[in-house]
Amino acid sequence: MRWEYDNTINSLNAETKKSNQKIKSLTSKVQDFKDEISKQNDEIVKQQKKTVNIEEAISNINNGLIDLGIEDFKIKHHSENLYKLVRGESDENIFESLSEGEKMVISFLYFLEQCRGKRDVSEAAKKKIIVIDDPISSLSHI
Repeated sequence: MRWEYDNTINSLNAETKKSNQKIKSLTSKVQDFKDEISKQNDEIVKQQKKTVNIEEAISNINNGLIDLGIEDFKIKHHSENLYKLVRGESDENIFESLSEGEKMVISFLYFLEQCRGKRDVSEAAKKKIIVIDDPISSLSHI
């Protein structure tokens, strides 16, 4: 009887050893996949940084203002993700001196830039559909 149990125990020990080796191998593969995923996520963030460009957005908004014949103020980079309106080289707050039409034009140009790009590096790229309904406003002549 002991002989039968010894064989069964030895068989179970051998199976356990094989299973532990498989677990170790699979754990190693899982870690390799996790490392690869982390590496790919780092690459995604690196590539996304190229698509979030504050200076390009400022330039596009300012060019839009010039295209519309507005040259007495422009957008200037203020801090990391902030813009500022300036007249000439003055740093005073000019927002309250703008007409409603000028404010709408700036808002619209900013909206277009938001539609083109992303606000944050971590934001996923996605296709966008934009519907603009402007029934009779001060922008009707544009």
